[in-house]
Amino acid sequence: MHKKYLVTGLWYDKESGEPKNSVREINEGLNKGGRPYQLLKDGGHEFLDAKHPIGTILTYSMTLKA
Repeated sequence: MHKKYLVTGLWYDKESGEPKNSVREINEGLNKGGRPYQLLKDGGHEFLDAKHPIGTILTYSMTLKA
C-alpha cells in the first residue's frame, strides 16, 4: 500500500529549535467516469519531526500483515 502526504507547514519548535512539518494525506483514484482525482483528506494535520518545504509530496510504502 502506498500513501501520499502533502507538506502544509514548516516551523521550528520554540524550545528545542528542531524543525517540524505538518502534513495532510492525499486521497487519489479514478471517479465513476474514469477520470483521475486527487483530494486532501478531511480531518486534522499530522506532524513530523522533519524539514521539508511546503508543497513537498511525501510517499510512503507500507505492508500490512495479519
